[in-house]
Amino acid sequence: MKSFIRFFASNHLLANLLTVAILLLGLGSLRTIKRDLYPNVDMGLMVVTTRYPGASPEDVEINVTTRLEDQLKGVDGLHRMTSYSLENISVLNLEIDPDAKDSEKVKRDIREAIGNVAAFPPEVTDNPSIFDVKTENFEVIRVGITGEIPYVLLRRLAKYFEKGLLDIEGVSRVERTGFLAREVKIEVSEEAITEYQLLRPVGGSWGDWGISLDSCRCNIRPYSGCK
Repeated sequence: MKSFIRFFASNHLLANLLTVAILLLGLGSLRTIKRDLYPNVDMGLMVVTTRYPGASPEDVEINVTTRLEDQLKGVDGLHRMTSYSLENISVLNLEIDPDAKDSEKVKRDIREAIGNVAAFPPEVTDNPSIFDVKTENFEVIRVGITGEIPYVLLRRLAKYFEKGLLDIEGVSRVERTGFLAREVKIEVSEEAITEYQLLRPVGGSWGDWGISLDSCRCNIRPYSGCK
């Protein structure tokens, strides 16, 4: 080490030229090196979610989870598969082999295998949701809107704010959370139900709009305002 230092100490010109070359190489790399505050990283994970309304965990496992697993077992490049059969929902976590030569092909094969699953119960009206776990799908900024104002107005302001965010260049997606589900409450008096048989006509009117009473919350209680 001492001889190395002694060599450059006795050759000032060479040491200066080497220092300048290193600085120029560093400055040149700044123009070509990829810089990203939030780099896009593929985690090699996929999450498959299937909703089965009104089903117990056992029914979900037999009628949904097992069928998906049987199709996915034949996919090359799938390293590990973990499934959860819960009430009303099936969740599969898929881990792609990190040594797979073409991870995108593995993902296409996974989507194709899931698409080949048929004969789901009639209650499963939506196709399985496939979420590709990447950093680009993670939230970067979370914004909360609160205020001492009616919820209807607050919801409207949030939608306007969402539209404004989407108009900003570079914003690809905005997800809303915390919104209350819309519901309809019907209040009729017990006397009116008995005298006019209102429940059947009310149900029929909802049916004309394509809404079943099973999807609505119908509160029946004494209400003196009905005539």
